[in-house]
Amino acid sequence: TPLKQKTDARAMPKDAITPGRTIANAVASAAEVGPEEVSHLEFIGRWLRTGAGPEGRTLLATFIDPEAGDAGPGAGHTVSLLALAEDAGGTFATSYQHVSQGEARSVEFRRLVNHADLDGDGIDEILLEAWRYAATPEVVVLKYAGGKWTESFRVSENWCLDTKKGDKD
Repeated sequence: TPLKQKTDARAMPKDAITPGRTIANAVASAAEVGPEEVSHLEFIGRWLRTGAGPEGRTLLATFIDPEAGDAGPGAGHTVSLLALAEDAGGTFATSYQHVSQGEARSVEFRRLVNHADLDGDGIDEILLEAWRYAATPEVVVLKYAGGKWTESFRVSENWCLDTKKGDKD
């Protein structure tokens, strides 16, 4: 039986880009990532109706390198940043941040897959995909508690591949 998902008829803010950029830039600055390092990256700002925080919504802000490196795929320097913040009447509290920077082959990228209330507590869990260049991606589940999103589960995306009898690990 599927878990019942909440319905929330409250209007979502129309602008996710402006507050999202403000949060992402603040997270980048705190991690000593300069504006020149993120100015060429793809930015995504998006509202998620998660049930978290006073307004029940979470702002996703992310910078990601579509080329996976400034010298070509998996080469050179890159940055991956993903931040979440809850809206409390127009004031945002950053509740999760992932910043990875350096040699493109070593950076862990993260992107949103989806969100749903997996455990029935009324607050969605957030599903992310985490990967490194030329490595097997992983699914990461974030859970909200005490005003923060924390990683509650991580598994390789090939976790369910059956092995034939006699196959070696």
